[in-house]
Amino acid sequence: MIPPPYIGCRRCITDADFWRNRKIMIQAAILILSGLAFWLSTSTKPPRAGYLIGMAAQPLWIVETWQAGQWGMFLLSLCFFAGYARGVFRKKNA
Repeated sequence: MIPPPYIGCRRCITDADFWRNRKIMIQAAILILSGLAFWLSTSTKPPRAGYLIGMAAQPLWIVETWQAGQWGMFLLSLCFFAGYARGVFRKKNA
């Protein structure tokens, strides 16, 4: 019997560990970026930095809600993306 190649290593990452860790990292990025976007868009003048960070978070929301089959949240994420884009490209005097 030939032993598997990972025998002897201290910590071997399996495919399941990789995907679980990936999901945790994506969820952490969503939390940090969305919270920061909310904070900056409501507390700074002008709030453009908050809008930019919010736009950076939306692709993560869109992918995660699509994969989870949460269609209402998916459509809401698209609406948030449009709102953030509107804030980013709005003229300063408007």
